[in-house]
Amino acid sequence: MLLLMCAVLLLLVFSVVLLPAALLLYTGFLCHSRVVASSTCLCRYLDDNSSSALIILGFVMMSPLVVVAAALLCALFRRLHIFLYFQPITGARHHGRGLCWRRDIRVWV
Repeated sequence: MLLLMCAVLLLLVFSVVLLPAALLLYTGFLCHSRVVASSTCLCRYLDDNSSSALIILGFVMMSPLVVVAAALLCALFRRLHIFLYFQPITGARHHGRGLCWRRDIRVWV
């Protein structure tokens, strides 16, 4: 159930954040004469050069928006404390005596 909730949250965040780039790509491919060449009212204002510009802008915007979506998803997971459910605390064992300059640092594996 938790895994399904995480997958739905991932899908929701990425679809909302990547929606502007997807709309630019859709419009660019819809109105380009070598791809679809639709006769919608929006395509009457766009020629092949502007459709190509929309396609390029959509792909250029995709990379930073993926980073923003991943950061937003990690922030949501951290705020909702979802990462705590995936840590096997009961199976953790303590190894080592700590580092020599500070004895309070421990390693959990």
